[in-house]
Amino acid sequence: MFGSYPTSRESSITAGPRGEVRERCVQLATGRLLLNELWRERWDRLHLLLEVRQFSRDASACFDWLRSREAQLAAQRRQLGDSLAETLRLLGAHEAFERTLAGAEDRFNVLRRLTTLELRAMEWKPEISTQIQQEKRAKVRNAVQEFLPPMPRPQIRSDSHLVRGGGRLTHIPPGGVRILMTSGQQTQQRQPETTAPSAIQIVASRKMDRAAQKIPRATIDAASAVRGSPWRQGRV
Repeated sequence: MFGSYPTSRESSITAGPRGEVRERCVQLATGRLLLNELWRERWDRLHLLLEVRQFSRDASACFDWLRSREAQLAAQRRQLGDSLAETLRLLGAHEAFERTLAGAEDRFNVLRRLTTLELRAMEWKPEISTQIQQEKRAKVRNAVQEFLPPMPRPQIRSDSHLVRGGGRLTHIPPGGVRILMTSGQQTQQRQPETTAPSAIQIVASRKMDRAAQKIPRATIDAASAVRGSPWRQGRV
């Protein structure tokens, strides 16, 4: 009975004394829960059966009462009275019988009500049984959750250093997101991306340097005269 509802992490229980204790606790918690469910179902069935037995008792009592009154009426059906006094006596007995019928009306009205077992039979659907089993499995998982070993957490290795305010800044490669921890709060800052120069840019830069080295002296002198002779002042 204890192994009817295995949990998803029972296989992760480690070997050794600690694993044996956990396994035993899981079995006890599962068995206790299933025993409580079995007791609750049995208690419910007993109450349903009690209501059915009470209905059967009341129905039998009403049936016996009707049968006795039917025999009484059959015996007195032809008695109409030979005198005025006899007729008045029979009328009084008939009125008493009507009062008895009125008093027994409540007993018959009780028999018209459906029992809980009949109502459940009318409302039963195949999905109800599946739902009950799923709820029972969920209860078992919740009951043994505290006895199962914790799930291992993935460890993230990263270089970090302290920053102003008692926080910790984790180094993330360019283009990533760095997490800044200050006074119990998390803030995310995106690291600016740095792009390396392409081969075309390097070649173009080298060509410009070579062209600058080949500028004629006459061109430099003309430019110096126009701009106030910056070349002679040693600004270049």
